[in-house]
Amino acid sequence: MNNNMVSKTYRQGLNPLWLVVPASTIVFALGWSNVAGMTGALIGGIGGLVWALVLAYLVRLLDRTERWKDRLATAVLVAAAATLFTMMGGGLYEGMLMSKALETEPEWITTITSGPLADQVILYFIILNSLMEVILVPLALFLNWPFPKRRHTSLSPA
Repeated sequence: MNNNMVSKTYRQGLNPLWLVVPASTIVFALGWSNVAGMTGALIGGIGGLVWALVLAYLVRLLDRTERWKDRLATAVLVAAAATLFTMMGGGLYEGMLMSKALETEPEWITTITSGPLADQVILYFIILNSLMEVILVPLALFLNWPFPKRRHTSLSPA
């Protein structure tokens, strides 16, 4: 199979670039708009476009050997699933903490939801969610797209 992202195989249906490029552009633009307003959104959008194209090029380089194609695709899906379940576990734990705080002493909610404790909890989700949005989900789409049976598995988290 040809490794080119615009090869005959990719022209037969939906190209993963059509999904990853707009999503990366929007995610980067929204992230940077919080920092620098409209100028940041423009810079972030351009950065998201460049990032998606760089990832597509790296996948093209990594997919050259048939032996590693399936292994890389599986490894990225496993890493994305592990990150997702780690975030779900953290969310479940935080939900249990909040419900217990509400049951015992409601004045603890302000301590948990603001200040240094809240910064640490939010940082946990920011790091893992950024890893998913910027690296793992686009890589999962690019690497698993040539396998028709895996497309729905990699499209569902995207």
